[in-house]
Amino acid sequence: MLTISTASATGNPRNKTALKPGRSLMDWVRLTQSGVDLTGLKGRKIEVTIEELQKHSQIDDIWMAIKGVVYNVTSYVEYHPGGADELLRGAGKDATDLFNEVHRWVNIESMLSKCVVGKLLPSFIKPVLPSVINLKNGVMEQISKPGNRVQVPRPAAKPLPTFDWFQTPDIVSLCVYTKTSNLQPYDVAFDLTPLTFTGYINTSAGVFKINLSFFNKVVPECTPKILVRTGKVEFVVPKCTKQLWPSYGKAEIHHCQILNTQVWIKSKLIHREKLNHNTWSLSLQLDDSFKCNVPVGGHVSLRIDEKISAKYTPLISSIFGSESVPDMSNKLHFIIKVYPKGNFTSRLKDIQLDQVVMVSLPESPFGIQKIEGRQKLLCLAAGTGITPMVRLVREALNRDSFK
Repeated sequence: MLTISTASATGNPRNKTALKPGRSLMDWVRLTQSGVDLTGLKGRKIEVTIEELQKHSQIDDIWMAIKGVVYNVTSYVEYHPGGADELLRGAGKDATDLFNEVHRWVNIESMLSKCVVGKLLPSFIKPVLPSVINLKNGVMEQISKPGNRVQVPRPAAKPLPTFDWFQTPDIVSLCVYTKTSNLQPYDVAFDLTPLTFTGYINTSAGVFKINLSFFNKVVPECTPKILVRTGKVEFVVPKCTKQLWPSYGKAEIHHCQILNTQVWIKSKLIHREKLNHNTWSLSLQLDDSFKCNVPVGGHVSLRIDEKISAKYTPLISSIFGSESVPDMSNKLHFIIKVYPKGNFTSRLKDIQLDQVVMVSLPESPFGIQKIEGRQKLLCLAAGTGITPMVRLVREALNRDSFK
């Protein structure tokens, strides 16, 4: 299940709870230095299995594992700024991912040094062996019987993204923790207006969609920040009025979800020109609020009706006599060869200016890193097959290794 925090945030994305008197951070430090046994083990350290860890998941007995170390945090409940409910989210389990999402900057080793129970033992999947074994000629073999099946453990489900937010008087920051490494700019697309935000991120679990309405107006300007190693994507959006919001705004049901179908965005035909007997140039414009990044060597799918689509590689706009398209653009330019009996291209002659054409999110099977460090590049293409080469050649010419 995808999670979302709706807490008021002032630079910190976690929920905050009013603490009782005498339960401040300094009070906790004094408690840890008082000599009180906070582990319940009288100074012993033990090795903890997952099964044992799971037994300690109640409010009066909370163990959790973080980065391979098991802590008894029962005494810390009243000192936790997020309250007992937040702490219970990691009770009786390996809470490393949860900790990294919310408290990555906290020196947990120091703060909970007096709460260490011991090391968390790695969990092993025990194989389910057949119940009947026959020894024949010194070789073990299984005797097949009805219902005597060896069960193979299913692969672990891919981790689902989570969403959180924080703010200052000047900006609101929307953060998606995708749990997907090596994210690239073309994996992120979004639609941003003064009052709404819809984001699409291509993660290992599928395309993650987030859709919300802001508490107050924002300036619809944003360049996503992507942490390639951790998979965090941050959308920092300026506020129109400098003030702290009580929440980010409102969200509809299912506003955070993994989509099971391909994403299609509306565009309209703004240019169509016949270049020769079987080749056309087309230009499509997405809504001004929508931004996506088609990478070098990447493509999108175009669709005129519900059933028929085709993949094409966008060109740089300078080939049409205008300036180059920036990384995040809402205009796409194509040169397409028309086949008289083609399911898709045969209809190009019938579409009119301002007609709606659906565009998919970008895909990139090529990978521009393939030309890194190369000093020579050989491109072979014929006819409209040159379209994937245009941006590739420009990219190569802009690299020092080709100069």
